[in-house]
Amino acid sequence: MSNVTRVYAAVFNHKTFADLPDAYWAKHAVEVLASRGVITGVSAKQFMPDQKITHADYALLLVRALGLSGAGENSFLNVAQDDYFYGELMTANKLGIVNGQADGRFQPKQSISRQEMFVITARALRAAGLWNSMPETSGAVSAVASVPAASRAVSATASVPAASRAFSGAAFAPAASGAVSAAASVPAASGAVSAVASVPAASFSDQNHIALYAAEDIAAPAAAGYLQGDTRQQLNPTAYSTRAEAAVLLYRILGLE
Repeated sequence: MSNVTRVYAAVFNHKTFADLPDAYWAKHAVEVLASRGVITGVSAKQFMPDQKITHADYALLLVRALGLSGAGENSFLNVAQDDYFYGELMTANKLGIVNGQADGRFQPKQSISRQEMFVITARALRAAGLWNSMPETSGAVSAVASVPAASRAVSATASVPAASRAFSGAAFAPAASGAVSAAASVPAASGAVSAVASVPAASFSDQNHIALYAAEDIAAPAAAGYLQGDTRQQLNPTAYSTRAEAAVLLYRILGLE
């Protein structure tokens, strides 16, 4: 991850937000990323850490943070060229980081679940050539290729003003429970709870809730310490991810800890 870290090492202007109290669990990660220009708040003084993050916004942030490029043609029926996330989303789609639904739509305004966030993060790391730097264990399986392409579909979200496209980063504090947001883009069969063996055995008390399509992409980053459970050792894979959680994940994968 050191190559990515160097991109942001040169500029550091401490930034904080009024809605991040000193005791807030993600305060340090958010402030470091904001200070390095990786993320922004919804305004100059507000970050809104507990706000849900959309698929399109998270895809946009991953592409920008990892310096990915290579935009392709628009294959989504409900994404327009003047959408603020258009360029980054096309790049993510061309690189196989996100895929549309069977009907050709992307659902960019849909909130992203935690397991969806982990899946597209793993894909982005592979696209950036950084996956091999993530330590693997006997319980970590890194090959997404073994999961049928159709079951690896992840939608995206947007329609958040440009100023609110702040990074948030991963799934470590308890998040408000939500319905599985990938239901429309992941075939029903692939949403079945399975492949628990792919996740490190002692990792999470709710690992049986991890969908089959996400199990392999959760295994290696969990083994590497990028994904951690809450105080009950739960990953809460089907809960919607927040901006703060996304920020912490990004903070970790960029090697800023």
